[in-house]
Amino acid sequence: MSHQRILIYLSVVFVLVGLTLPRSGHSAPALPEHGRALSLRVLQERAADCQRTGRCEDVVTHLAFLRRIDGFVIDRERQDLVLIGQVDPSWPKLHLQDWVIALRDAWHLYGRRRGNIIYRSDPGVSIDPYPQVIERLQEIGEALNGESGYDPDSVLDAWHKVCHLPQQVRVEGIPFDTRFSATMLEVDYDLKRIADGSIVLDLDGLQSLSSRYLESAKQQIKAGKSASLSSMSRFWFYPKPLMVQADDTTAIIDSGFGLKVLTEEEHLNAAGQITGKGTANPHAEAFARSISTLFPQIAESRPTWRDLENLAWMVALARTVRYRDAVTESGLNINWLLDNFQLPDTKVQDTVPGHSNVHRYDYRHAVSGGYVIGALRLPSCGGVEMDVNVDERTFQHPGRKINMIYHHVTNNRPNDDVLYWDF
Repeated sequence: MSHQRILIYLSVVFVLVGLTLPRSGHSAPALPEHGRALSLRVLQERAADCQRTGRCEDVVTHLAFLRRIDGFVIDRERQDLVLIGQVDPSWPKLHLQDWVIALRDAWHLYGRRRGNIIYRSDPGVSIDPYPQVIERLQEIGEALNGESGYDPDSVLDAWHKVCHLPQQVRVEGIPFDTRFSATMLEVDYDLKRIADGSIVLDLDGLQSLSSRYLESAKQQIKAGKSASLSSMSRFWFYPKPLMVQADDTTAIIDSGFGLKVLTEEEHLNAAGQITGKGTANPHAEAFARSISTLFPQIAESRPTWRDLENLAWMVALARTVRYRDAVTESGLNINWLLDNFQLPDTKVQDTVPGHSNVHRYDYRHAVSGGYVIGALRLPSCGGVEMDVNVDERTFQHPGRKINMIYHHVTNNRPNDDVLYWDF
């Protein structure tokens, strides 16, 4: 599970943000009237040639310029598994290396052996602060709230310094130095900055987590109460339930598949470890819900979010291919992709600096005999999991369109050796 942690102190506000990945539910295939088909057999052959010669065309490395793979068609006559999807220029490019990782994940090739047992985990990235850093920030937060004459500016300087200490990057379920991991890490870090208000997106209904706490504190102050809140929460992208329309030749992922954000409140236990409470803080839950609802709009301005969603679709599709035994049914052998394709090396940092932000609220309230003047400072400091479940409940009874897609794809294929074609 991936955890991206953001610490927030408001008087005593301590918020930890984490993160996870995909599933779904809606209905009807998402394919437009014009789709693109990609031969997995020819793709494997062309990729093998690329690796042998050291030269590879973009049409191979970017999967025939598809921008989303929606499903597959089993072409038994040509012993091929045909991937089908969309060519929407507003979406980021797909990458062959990501598809290979998704296939290897589906075939359980990334498990870790301990003795006679192989353990496997879903693809994920986590940004983990060290517990001692959290403890130190709690101490600084208490000093900021205290009445013992601390200089607030010097306390905030200490907060920033501790916040910016390195945090550990943990990759699960897939190789570390890959584009796949780098994409998950970038979005993970991005969510942290949106949560603490460092990145402001002009979207109705989207309010940073820090702002939510600050508004709550203002209301308490205006009501004459002490603005003291304490909470630590993690957030993670997680799959919506996967639904697939399928018959014995064709499978199409439901158009509602995508990402949502979940949250859980956490605390430091007596042993100094971060543990979950099993419940969600209301402010954190509202923030998570807004990110889930506005994910498509956020992705329009932040393409890496859409890139992350495409990775989730690849994982979902590869696991569907494996579950339906579609490779065997087609008569295709994909052992070269599973065993011999060399993944390009993409350097992923093993630590990243923490991040901090401060929200301020200065106030003056009339009281009997004078005024109360105060200053509230709300500083903050700060993963992804692809747990896509595929079982018999995943599959829906196919409509007529599924059968039509099969015939459009197979009948419009120009020849057996073509890499891709439109239908």
